Amino acid sequence: MAIIKKSSNLKGIIFNIQRYSINDGPGIRTTIFIKGCPLHCGWCSNPESQRKDPEIIVRDLKCISSGRCEEVCPQGAIKLVESESTEPRVSPKISTNIFQPFTNPAAIIQSQPSSKPEKKRVINWSKCDQCLKCAEVCPSKSIEISGRQVDVAECLEEILRDKAFYAEDGGMTISGGDPLTQIDFIKELFMASKMEGLNTAIDTTGYGSWDNMEKIIPYVDLFLYDIKHMDPKIHEQETGVTNQLILSNLKKLAKTDTRIWVRCPLIPDFNDSKKNISQLAGFVKDLGDAVEKVSLLPYHRYGETKYDSTGRIYPYAGKQEQSREDLEILKNIFEEQDLKVSVGG
Repeated sequence: MAIIKKSSNLKGIIFNIQRYSINDGPGIRTTIFIKGCPLHCGWCSNPESQRKDPEIIVRDLKCISSGRCEEVCPQGAIKLVESESTEPRVSPKISTNIFQPFTNPAAIIQSQPSSKPEKKRVINWSKCDQCLKCAEVCPSKSIEISGRQVDVAECLEEILRDKAFYAEDGGMTISGGDPLTQIDFIKELFMASKMEGLNTAIDTTGYGSWDNMEKIIPYVDLFLYDIKHMDPKIHEQETGVTNQLILSNLKKLAKTDTRIWVRCPLIPDFNDSKKNISQLAGFVKDLGDAVEKVSLLPYHRYGETKYDSTGRIYPYAGKQEQSREDLEILKNIFEEQDLKVSVGG
C-alpha cells in the first residue's frame, strides 16, 4: 500500500470502484466513480451519481416484507400494503416416486397457487428525505445505500491491487457523476496515483471553474471530455445547464499539453442529428491537434432500471438505439474532416 502523508485526511464520496474496466480510457483500468454532478441528463446510466450525498437504492425482488423499514421511517414514506398474489407459492412436498431413487426427497417441491394476501412495499419518494435508516435495518438488503465516504489511501489501495494488469497504457480513471464536484479529493488521489507511477485519466462534463481544472492538469494524463450538444439552449433544456462553460473550458484545455479524447453520447432525438454532429466536428477541428480522437457512444438503456430503484422517472423510455447505418453516417462526418473517430468507448 502506498504511503499517504498523515496530515491528509481528505475524504470523498464514491458509489463504485470498477476493476478491469476497458471503456474508460486506454488499456485495463480501475475506475473510481465519484458521487455528485452539476448536470442532470435524462439518459444518465448512473442516476444515483447525480446527488453528492449517499442515497437509498431499492431492489424489490429481494424484499421479504419484514416491515422494519416502515417502522423506522421518520417521514412515513414507506408502507406495506396488501397485494393479492398471482404467483404460485411453493411448499415442500416429499416425492414418493420410486423411479427417482437418486433425487433427494426433501428437495422435491410442488407449486401450489395461493390467494393469501401478501405485503408489498411501497415508497412515497416525495416524502423520502434520504435519512438512510431503512437501509440500515433491511434484513434482505433490498434497500441499500449508494454512496460511501472513503479516504485517498483506501482508494489507492484498491487501485494498486491491479497494478500488474495496467501494463504501459492502463491505469486509473476517475469518473462519476462528475469528479470536478469533489476537486480537492480527486486532486490528492491523482497526486498519489502519479507517485505510484500510474497512468491517470478523468471522465468529466467539463462543467466547473477553470481554476479547479487547472489544479489537476499536472497530474492527469488524459481527459475524457464529454460534449452533449452544441446548441446552448437545447443543452440547457436537457441537462439543466448551458454548454458555454463546457466549451470554453475545452478551448482552454486544448492549449495545454494534456491529451484529450472528446466523447459524445448519442441520444435519440436530442443530439444524434447530422446538423449537431457536423457542428461538433467543426468545433473539434478548430481545436487543432489537441484532441487525439472523438468517441461516439451509441445510445443504450443499461441504466433504465436504476430510475425506478432511486425514485426517478426515465424520460427516454421507448427510444431506440441507432442503427449501424446511422452510426456510420455520423462517423463519416468526422472522417471527412480528417479527424480520428471511433464508435464506442
